[in-house]
Amino acid sequence: MTYDQRDTGESINSATPYGMDDLATLIHGLGHARAHVFGVSFGGAIALQLAVSRPGVIATLTLGATLPRIHLVPRTAAGELTALPPEQRDTRMLDFVLSEKRRRDPGLLAETRGILVHQPPVEDARRLDAVNGFDVTDRLATITVPTQPIYGAEDPAATAEHGRTLAQAIPGTKRIEILPRICHGSTLEGKHQVAALLRDFVLPHPHSS
Repeated sequence: MTYDQRDTGESINSATPYGMDDLATLIHGLGHARAHVFGVSFGGAIALQLAVSRPGVIATLTLGATLPRIHLVPRTAAGELTALPPEQRDTRMLDFVLSEKRRRDPGLLAETRGILVHQPPVEDARRLDAVNGFDVTDRLATITVPTQPIYGAEDPAATAEHGRTLAQAIPGTKRIEILPRICHGSTLEGKHQVAALLRDFVLPHPHSS
């Protein structure tokens, strides 16, 4: 399954502040004991939080374009985007999410624009507050479930080198995949590659209950 995280997409949330650990409770909230978990970017940070705080609920862990510490994100790559008006942010986000070649694909461009839906500033701020200070670097060694990181070779934020460092720090890592000519939006411009990698990684492992 997939879902809209708090303060994104079509989700409707209360004004109560929340943290990354609150976002990592969804599996039990839906009544599942275990699940195959795949998180990308912000969702990857949630997946990492889940892996270090509730390891028993994870059957396999797939991480895409994510970092174990939010302050590793270069400010020039992402940080200032949050201060821009939505229209300007969309343009900058396209540069951030898609490689130059893929930005010339009308279909993919339209799909990506449709995903870049912004909430009012108060919701954006609450979401950023949730990830501010996120850091599980010192707990990566506790992740022993089968893990597969997937990174884009041209990602300006969660770089391939970040991915290799993360993979080395997680004992459960089976292998890391670096996708050539792929930027931060790996599940957009590299969706077929990512889907194949997920299938080959997840299917050999027992299904969750």
